[in-house]
Amino acid sequence: MLFGKITDPAFENKIAVQDLITGMVLTCGGLNRETALAAGIFRAFYAQNGKTVSLLLEGGVNFIVAYLGAWRAGGKPHAINPGSAPQQIIADMKLRHAEILVTEEKFLWDDEASEPSQFLRNIRQEFPELNIFAVKDPKAVRAMPRQIEETEKGGGWLGTYGWRKIMNFTEPYFGAYHNSEGLAKLLADARDLIQTYQLNGGDRAFAAEHLADAFVRLRTLYPMIMEGGEIILTQIARPDPTNFLKAVDRSYATYATVSSQFFKEMIKHPMPEKTPRKFFRFCIVDANWMTEKERLALRHSIFYWHKNEKGNYILKTVRD
Repeated sequence: MLFGKITDPAFENKIAVQDLITGMVLTCGGLNRETALAAGIFRAFYAQNGKTVSLLLEGGVNFIVAYLGAWRAGGKPHAINPGSAPQQIIADMKLRHAEILVTEEKFLWDDEASEPSQFLRNIRQEFPELNIFAVKDPKAVRAMPRQIEETEKGGGWLGTYGWRKIMNFTEPYFGAYHNSEGLAKLLADARDLIQTYQLNGGDRAFAAEHLADAFVRLRTLYPMIMEGGEIILTQIARPDPTNFLKAVDRSYATYATVSSQFFKEMIKHPMPEKTPRKFFRFCIVDANWMTEKERLALRHSIFYWHKNEKGNYILKTVRD
């Protein structure tokens, strides 16, 4: 790691941290934003309850951002020496009661055998409920196999290798950006969502695992991280519309991200609850799959529960 003044005009000659191995640069302001994003991801898995976040990383920017993110989320960062034997790593994680593991994909995948590594198999056997974040090697060019049905294209997903609770990032969310373009786009999208949906720190965002694309989920949930709201991740792998609506209601959520196809199926189902939820926001992540008429009808719509003549609550827009 190198800490000093970067003269690159792209970083406005600010004080920055540079990873000497990958060459990635992160300014102090960028470090704050990156660690906030990492903290938001960890909070989604309830790291704020004092959970131990084990970091099996080879150092550099990836390590420091993940470490600070876990600390900011209220978790207990636990650094693991990557040179340790697998048995030592597992024993150390048991001793610390690890509940979240952040590691690099090369530790989880055997390139020569083209299958999950023995280390991953051992980890899954010893920690069946462990949440794993796989950080992609920024120098790697190989594509990792996906064993789930892809409904959105993008950088990350849940369910890699056929196991649930593994989230893979092909973009360096726990690392730095070579330039500010990607981060600027993320921030611009977040500010637009905050303004459009009138989000604030009192909102609770709801995301189900049917949104397999981690990049899409992070982009739509990032406003909640910026505003200090709560993020709720369900464990429903393929929720049906009725159960999804009930889960949203039970969680007192006020904002949800859904795919367009799932949304069109969901609005056909009534919500048999006694009390209607106040205005509710749905962020449709793949509206390009919808017809022009459907997109215009639902653009920037805010929904609320409306009691029909049968006594069921159905979703209606403020335009209805």
